Amino acid sequence: MRRNLFLRIVEGVKNQDPYFQSNPDCTGRERFSALQKCATSMRMLAYDFARLLHVGQQRGFPGMLGSIDCMHWEWKNCPTSWKGQYARGDHETPMIMLEAVASQDLWI
Repeated sequence: MRRNLFLRIVEGVKNQDPYFQSNPDCTGRERFSALQKCATSMRMLAYDFARLLHVGQQRGFPGMLGSIDCMHWEWKNCPTSWKGQYARGDHETPMIMLEAVASQDLWI
């Protein structure tokens, strides 16, 4: 990652989240800097990302971190007053959409 991009990210995170702002502890010593905290956070994310890609590779899904699936079901007994909220232009009857997410630690 380019240095100027990293420094922009650090400044943005530091301005948004007080955890990343450097304050002295109870003994007066300076805590970890925002640079150290951001670098550590990004390293942890990178390691987990690599681990998830490896798990996907082992299971036969290279390059996939998770899976999202959507199913559209026809709602035959939809109350009349709700039909406008659940109607779609390409279907005559109201539809309900079920979204399911599956990842290496969340199985359905």
